[in-house]
Amino acid sequence: MLSLNNGPVTGATSVPDFIVFSGLANPIHFDLTYIAPGVGSLSGCSSTALGSSCTPSGSPFSLFQLSSNTVIAALQLNGVAYTGSAATGVSTATSLFSTQTVLNGNIPQIVNLLQSGQALSGVTFSASFQVTPPAPDANPVPEPTTLLLFGLGLASLSLLMRRQTSN
Repeated sequence: MLSLNNGPVTGATSVPDFIVFSGLANPIHFDLTYIAPGVGSLSGCSSTALGSSCTPSGSPFSLFQLSSNTVIAALQLNGVAYTGSAATGVSTATSLFSTQTVLNGNIPQIVNLLQSGQALSGVTFSASFQVTPPAPDANPVPEPTTLLLFGLGLASLSLLMRRQTSN
């Protein structure tokens, strides 16, 4: 059940293992680090017009009136995704979760249900993850073999120049 009175807040947060995708050879863990604010307006919460958008006060959800009886709720979460432990394979990830309700209702009715603490029925969930690899190191450390080859090249060049000056 989701209630606007005790629902999630927006901004930085830390929720380890917010989602774990098991059933895979290597389960994928998602640690929640940020909840983005909704993109609708508070004034849209009283509108039943098609295309209306609403973000209830203190909520990260964006509600969109798709048809006279269909509202889409969207929520964006950011975090890190990895396999194994949090110490290995951590990568920056952005996820966008969306739910679609097929209730006979509109945005004001759904907001009233949520404010009264009632659960929504007939809600389906879908999730989309976009993984962004970590930025490459700005100052990468060369491998030892690379340093050895570079040193040998400089030493050879030095010997060649010494021979030329002595002749």
